[in-house]
Amino acid sequence: CIIYVLIPRNRDVSGWKLQDRQEFLTGCIGNIGTEELCKCVMNKLQTKFTSLDDMYKNPQMVAETMKAVSLECKK
Repeated sequence: CIIYVLIPRNRDVSGWKLQDRQEFLTGCIGNIGTEELCKCVMNKLQTKFTSLDDMYKNPQMVAETMKAVSLECKK
């Protein structure tokens, strides 16, 4: 017996709306680096913050976290 589970691609990930993810990637690619690096950074941010709004609640923490995850992704 095989069971298939279909998950829509545009489904929100831990509170991150599709539009928020696209907006983050666009801004990141324009300012930080490659699409591959930005996707890595975004994936790590999604595990640390419940949503994009949650991430921006503490700007100081965002700066520190972005620096740390960027370094992780560049390895």
